[in-house]
Amino acid sequence: MSSHQVCAVPMEMPLVEIPNSFNKDGVVSAIRGAQSDVVRYPEFLKLTMAAGCIGYIVWIAGRHVSYFGRQGEVHIEHFPQG
Repeated sequence: MSSHQVCAVPMEMPLVEIPNSFNKDGVVSAIRGAQSDVVRYPEFLKLTMAAGCIGYIVWIAGRHVSYFGRQGEVHIEHFPQG
């Protein structure tokens, strides 16, 4: 059962220049690093931003995350099965 609540956590963002191009491989590399606990969240943000990610949305019920680029690119990362 879902309560349809939204959680927003204010935080200071790193100062990273986000390029116009979206590097999906760079985003996926950052994701894999975070999943394997090699990359912590502050570094994850820097890596995804350097790869052209301007933001992302986590869909808990849908079990995926959508990562967005400046030109409308989207990479959808499904939650690991487990």
